[in-house]
Amino acid sequence: AEQKIKKGKAETLTVELVRNPDILADVKSEKQKAKSGKPFMVVGFAAETNDLLANARAKLDAKNLDLIVANPVPSSFASEMDQATLIARGGAVTELPPLLKEDLAEKILDFVAEKLN
Repeated sequence: AEQKIKKGKAETLTVELVRNPDILADVKSEKQKAKSGKPFMVVGFAAETNDLLANARAKLDAKNLDLIVANPVPSSFASEMDQATLIARGGAVTELPPLLKEDLAEKILDFVAEKLN
């Protein structure tokens, strides 16, 4: 709003949300256009409250990703520790133990580096 919205007498207010752009789709599109010859992977993240692996696999397929990192919510949020399962294109699943977020990031990078070499 350009100015403050007064309360008035209404019992409820309605907020309209705008869909965010699909960054992963844009990245994947750029990968397909890339002519550099250098290998790279498109990695997505799936923070899920239920059906973690099924929802992560669906996102991996729908967005045509090379790897997806599946995190259970809420245990992944508001904590120094994180738990994740890596699902690669082709179906390989790597379940990681709870780790500090920095250590988890290193594990993900190690996994990607191994696949690219």
